[in-house]
Amino acid sequence: MITDHHEMGTGSTFFFEPTKKGSENPIVTSENYLRLNNLFAAGYAEELNNIDHYYDSGNSFDNSYPGYGSSYADLHGGVAILFEQASTRGLMQETSMGYILKFKTGIRNQITGALSTVRTAVENREMLNDYMIRFHQDALKEAGRSEVKGYVFGDRHDPGRTLAFADLLRRHSVEYYTPADDINGASDLFEKEYSFFVPTEQPRYKMVQTMFETNRDFPDSIFYDATAWAMVYSYGLPFEPLKVIPEPGVATVIRVSAAESPPLSTYGYLFSWSDYYAPALLNRLMNKGVRARSAWTPFSAITHSGETEFCRGSVLIPVPYQDMSPEDLYDIITSVAGDTHIKIHSVESSVTANGPWLGNGNFKPLQNPDILLFTDDGVSSSGAGTTWHLLDAVMDINVTRIATGNYSRTDISRYNTIIMPSGNYPAFSDDDKNRLKEWVRGGGNLIATGQAVQFLASAGLVELDSESSVIPQQPGVKYSTASAERGKHSLGGVFCSAVIDITHPLGFGYYKENITVYRNHSTFIKPLKRNENNVVVYTDDPLISGFATDEKERMLHGTLSTGSVTYGRGHITLFIDDPVFRGCWPGTSRMVLNAIFMGPGV
Repeated sequence: MITDHHEMGTGSTFFFEPTKKGSENPIVTSENYLRLNNLFAAGYAEELNNIDHYYDSGNSFDNSYPGYGSSYADLHGGVAILFEQASTRGLMQETSMGYILKFKTGIRNQITGALSTVRTAVENREMLNDYMIRFHQDALKEAGRSEVKGYVFGDRHDPGRTLAFADLLRRHSVEYYTPADDINGASDLFEKEYSFFVPTEQPRYKMVQTMFETNRDFPDSIFYDATAWAMVYSYGLPFEPLKVIPEPGVATVIRVSAAESPPLSTYGYLFSWSDYYAPALLNRLMNKGVRARSAWTPFSAITHSGETEFCRGSVLIPVPYQDMSPEDLYDIITSVAGDTHIKIHSVESSVTANGPWLGNGNFKPLQNPDILLFTDDGVSSSGAGTTWHLLDAVMDINVTRIATGNYSRTDISRYNTIIMPSGNYPAFSDDDKNRLKEWVRGGGNLIATGQAVQFLASAGLVELDSESSVIPQQPGVKYSTASAERGKHSLGGVFCSAVIDITHPLGFGYYKENITVYRNHSTFIKPLKRNENNVVVYTDDPLISGFATDEKERMLHGTLSTGSVTYGRGHITLFIDDPVFRGCWPGTSRMVLNAIFMGPGV
């Protein structure tokens, strides 16, 4: 059992499940929604009647997104229940119903619901245990009837991201293994050393479906939150469904020759930018005083491992240009490399097998980022929080956070990168905007997301051409259905296909031009005037998974998702869509790291 306690508008009363009909997750059993939810609902109604409190059930909210606290347990054979209590926004507040709503009343109602849950669960424990057993047995039978016998996934260019997704599956008790042989898919070769196979016929079949399957058909059109959730897309990994089960390999983890130390070199070291955690490795090296350069053209070099290919963005550490001895540099490299699986290569010459030589101008110097991140008033707390988490917790990159109200008193010349999460920035005066302009014009690296992009346009830093989202008028719509008609035209959260320019510095480390982005707003920005500034653009058939009206999908065609513009000697990255949404989008959050390290060189 999981109870998920929330607050809603003050003019409401108290809500408990079931949610509205038609909003259920398609892979959760009808028994859960019809029998079990109603079993608990009867107890809630009785308890709330006893304390003379009004309530509602079965007419609002949705239960489709598996990331809700009120739906996650449903995918594991448990029962999850949503409670929504009218909020006081303080100790007490007048309500539209004519009474004073007190904070303690809300606490009482939530506790009443929780205790009723415990009582009903204990009284029906045998039935609930039986349901969980049947849930997993039925899931195995359903998997056995499916033509899809499993999914293979992996990216030989990016073991870090592959391992991160495998770890996500492990934490959800999903079984997987490495295949004994390479798998030739319809569009990708999955090498056995860098791939995993997830069989569908397993107790966690429902979680396998959640992680890999898409959905575009919904009985309802009004949603509280996201309507797409197949996490393999958010990790941006190649994958394919298979109808034949491959033989399992010996290894249970990806076999990467990673943390082995390279031979000492008096000339230079190289490592690829394709691994998701390459920015973390670079940051650790630079924090120890190591100077580095980045390749803006792909090349092949003769290393201690033989001829090795390197993508755009790959890092060169020139030994003679350091303020330390080759031995001290080697000690730093071996100690830092030991914390990662990324392979560092030794080189002994500028001559390459293909592409620019190591002394060419295509290898541009990198600067150690000093990052300022805006928070608080007028800034999305989730946008600021997930960005901070990506930098601090995932990549070990230091970041200074300031409230927007303190911006006018902050010496921004101390920083070479400023990140503006989505927000309208009401605390910024005209002088504040002009100071930001001068900072960028002088060489600053500015990164903006969501509504912050619109703020920069209003401040005169960028020029945008947007298409207004007009809700089409449907004949015969009555007053009683008008709200629902308007609501279905919102984009609550969908997965979309786009094309990324992998030759642009924001696209460094990507090997394929197709990319999945997350869209949860109705701001449509036309491509920028200069084609080379359009880094990520939606395709003409963008919807991968989730609910969107035909009109909204049409409006997405060919619009901008990520842009890049210069301003004076500075650079501005424009993320129309949030690339770090809820901290679970490694497939696009790499672009944020590219903007930090590569943006100053654009």
